[in-house]
Formats: sequence, structure tokens, C-alpha cells
Amino acid sequence: MAYGIKGVYMDVAFIPTVANVLWCCGPIAVQTTITAPMDTLDGVPDEADDQGWDSAQDGKTAYITVASTAGLTAGDIVVLHTTRTDDYGVTGGVDPGDGTSDWRVIDTVISGTTFSITKPWLKDGFMSASAGVYGYVTLAAHVHMSNFIANPGAIQMGVAQSPTVNEADPIDDMQKQHRVAWDFHGKVQLIDHQGLRNVYTRGAVVNPGQMTVTG
Repeated sequence: MAYGIKGVYMDVAFIPTVANVLWCCGPIAVQTTITAPMDTLDGVPDEADDQGWDSAQDGKTAYITVASTAGLTAGDIVVLHTTRTDDYGVTGGVDPGDGTSDWRVIDTVISGTTFSITKPWLKDGFMSASAGVYGYVTLAAHVHMSNFIANPGAIQMGVAQSPTVNEADPIDDMQKQHRVAWDFHGKVQLIDHQGLRNVYTRGAVVNPGQMTVTG
């Protein structure tokens, strides 16, 4: 997803960022259970893709096993998570505060119970089961958080210690690899509550997958 100002409406500049998307936290289209242990680096095909991922070279499982892949297709953005919540208006929905959850793009639906993803799984927490369930795969609408900053002073940087820069001696024989270190103590702080609003909306998002997916 490209960054920078994408447009202006009523003097409001819109800057997209994937950091402001609550992936699959809206109404659920498909939800299934993960029925086999899932370790880190699992999930990608044996054949290395254009990003260099390859399960076979690491001895990892090249797919994810679920109760059913019905309703899932190549290119879908899904969230894999270990907990569910009813706290945000969706029954059994994705909890954005679940530290084990993350989104992935489906590469291939292999069978009625297995699919692969375009980027390996990189989080712990899916190796033990409760009643045969190791986690969940959810396909749902994404929730977009928009930050409207009307006052330039609404958010400010507080500085407790000014930057201190230290340049150490070069470390190579040719004396060309210089090292620079710096130390700074500061904090970004909301100052004017009246000058900022958060708005949550539901909608589609451009596929930000790591590779072109065809299905």
C-alpha cells in the first residue's frame, strides 16, 4: 500500500497506512478452527516464492490445517488468532488486543481442510490445543481507524533529554565503516483532546499481500 497523501476532501488530507487497519475485526464472513499444531515459519508452499520463502528448506509444514476451508479463496486476507471476543459488537470476533493474532494472505486453498499463505507464520501460541482447537482463522470485514487532527498542537513531542550523538572509531581495515550511536529520551503525547478525533469505519482494503496471488 502506497503511503503519502492520497486525496483531500473538505480540506482534510487522507494518508493511508496499514497500521490503522483492524484486520478482520468487523462482521464475520467465514470462521473456522485450526485443528493441527502451527509452529513459527509454517504455512508457505514448498516452492520458494518471489520473496524467498520456502517451507521445505526449513523442515516446516507447508500448509495450515483447519476444520474446513469452505468460503476461503486465494487472495483472501484472513486473521489467525487464539482468542475470540464479543466486546466490540461481533459475536466470537477477532480481538485486536490478542498478541498472538496477525493477518495473512491466502496463497492456495489446497484441499477441504488445508491452505497455504504467502508469508510464513511468525508468532507463538498455536502449538497447544483446547478441546482439539489450536486457534481460529477468520475472514471478516476490516475496520479502519481514522485520526482527524484539526489542531497542529493536538499531539506534541515532549523532550526529557536532548539527543546525544556519539561517533565511534571505524571498525574495518580501510577505516570506511563508521559507527554512529545516539540516545534520546522523549514521548509523543496527546495535548489538546479537542483538536483530535478517532473515527472507526468499515470497508474494503487493497490487497497488501507480499506477492501477486492468482486463483
